[in-house]
Amino acid sequence: MKTFGNLSDASQSHTLAGRTRQRTAQNQPKSAPVLTQKKKRIKSTKAQQSIKNIGQTRVSESLVLLRNLLLG
Repeated sequence: MKTFGNLSDASQSHTLAGRTRQRTAQNQPKSAPVLTQKKKRIKSTKAQQSIKNIGQTRVSESLVLLRNLLLG
């Protein structure tokens, strides 16, 4: 079993993996339809927005409960 002496060795392997991923993404044919890419982005932003809304409602509910406890 080979262990890394430095953290820099491990981080270098990660950056190399990232670079190869970017290179393969650039080599994809550019004939992919633009509409599907836009739809995917819209879906991801909708999901992020719904997650954000859930977090905001949880925070506001907990603040209301805390206020009720303090006011008695």
